[in-house]
Amino acid sequence: MRKIALFMALGMMSATAFSQDIIKLNVKGNDATSEYDIAKIQNIKFDGEKMIVNHLEGSDEFQLDEINRMDFDIVSGIDAVYEKETADGLHVAINHGVLKATQAEGEIALRIFTLDGKAVDAAKADAELTYSLESLPKGTYVILVNKKAIKFIR
Repeated sequence: MRKIALFMALGMMSATAFSQDIIKLNVKGNDATSEYDIAKIQNIKFDGEKMIVNHLEGSDEFQLDEINRMDFDIVSGIDAVYEKETADGLHVAINHGVLKATQAEGEIALRIFTLDGKAVDAAKADAELTYSLESLPKGTYVILVNKKAIKFIR
C-alpha cells in the first residue's frame, strides 16, 4: 500500500514538474526531513524496500518503512522569484510582484488570463516591459509574454 501511495505521489510530481513554479519534494522520515528541488532530481528508483533519490548533488537512500510522509511545496505567488531566458533572447523575471520582460529587438506582448481562459489584462512595449502583478485579485493565472507561458498564483 505504501509503495502504491509513493508511486501516485511521484506520478503527480512528474505531471506538475512542467509548470513554471519552483517545486520542492519533501521526504519526511523517522529521523529527518530531506528537501529536493524537482528540477535537480534525475530519477527516483525503488529497490526492494528502499527508495533512492538520484539528484545533481549525489543520491540519498530511504527505507520505505521509515518514510512517514512525502509531499510537494510549490514556491509561487507575489513574493516568488522567477527568471527565465528563451532561445530567442526574451528575458522574463518576476520578483516580488513585478514582472519585467526585456529583449534586444522587437515588441514584447503581455497577456494575462484566468485558468478558464478569460483575458484579464494586456500590455505591449518595445525592448522592455514592466508590469505590477500586485493589483490582480487572488487566484491562479496564465501569463503569456510573447510565446512564453508562465503559471502564476496570486
